[in-house]
Amino acid sequence: MLVKSLEKALRILLSFESHRKSQTLLDISKHTSIPLTSLYRFLGTLEKHGFVKADAGGKSYQLGPALFRLGMLSYDSVDLREVAKAEMERVAGITGESIFLTVRDGSNSVCIESAEGKHRVRLTQRIGAVLPLHAGAAARVLLAYMPEPERQNMLKTLELRALGPGTITRRTVLEKKIRAIPRRGFDVSREEVDAGSCGVALPVFSAKGEVVAALASGGPIYRFTDKKIRQLVDRLSKASQIIGKNLGLTGERVLSK
Repeated sequence: MLVKSLEKALRILLSFESHRKSQTLLDISKHTSIPLTSLYRFLGTLEKHGFVKADAGGKSYQLGPALFRLGMLSYDSVDLREVAKAEMERVAGITGESIFLTVRDGSNSVCIESAEGKHRVRLTQRIGAVLPLHAGAAARVLLAYMPEPERQNMLKTLELRALGPGTITRRTVLEKKIRAIPRRGFDVSREEVDAGSCGVALPVFSAKGEVVAALASGGPIYRFTDKKIRQLVDRLSKASQIIGKNLGLTGERVLSK
């Protein structure tokens, strides 16, 4: 009985494909041949443990962040995290601010590496932390550099819920902000995720010119003056270029989806 239940759970997870990232209950039932009553129960358990996630209305499902975290463990010694770590620690040491590396996982951003700053008051983020793509500079950079059709579809379906006092919750404002990021080359967020915090982020490009991650720094808003932000952008930009170059030398094994 346990083996059969496990087999059904695996069939549900494997029914998701790159061209079928979001499925309704009927879609999943069709592709797995699992009756709706049993399927609903299985999905509830998978959602509870983060292997799938339902949309706001509960009408469709996507793969959840738990799968991404497990996927990270399957990579060997040469990956984006290892390539980036030394540069992140170098920038954190020079600036005193915490540095984060994030990648996209569906409609979310996931922190896959961090280097803590040396200030007593500093921003921390655990590896595996998940944020929606509209909230925070790093998440928004990943959204801005998505392929045009995919980005437009994502902008239509994102639930713009507020996480902090500065979270962008109006679609027109978000779209304007997104359009400006590639021209500007970076993004800044103020109190979008946590009150009193500020973040700055820019893209990490592979040798093929694809954005594979966002490199970010965050800290208390009182310390992130315009001058400090310019300094951070300069440091992050140089680090991003080095990471991208080194990533190409290791075969560009990345974790972004």
